[in-house]
Amino acid sequence: MGAELTKLRVDRGWSQLKLADALGYTERYIGQMERGSKSPTLRTLADMAKAFSIELSTIIKAAERRYRHSEKR
Repeated sequence: MGAELTKLRVDRGWSQLKLADALGYTERYIGQMERGSKSPTLRTLADMAKAFSIELSTIIKAAERRYRHSEKR
């Protein structure tokens, strides 16, 4: 999930701090999610989708594609 979140953030030109401020989380927590050391809750993903003005399913589908790709290795 981390790589997908990073891509969404970077594609919008947002820093981790800007995303953290938009969500009410710490910059450290955003970094941990992006590195995969913390797993976001569904609520957190929904908050991110709202901040990015996208559907929650967009985030879930991106993670699902990555998971499927990793299974083929």
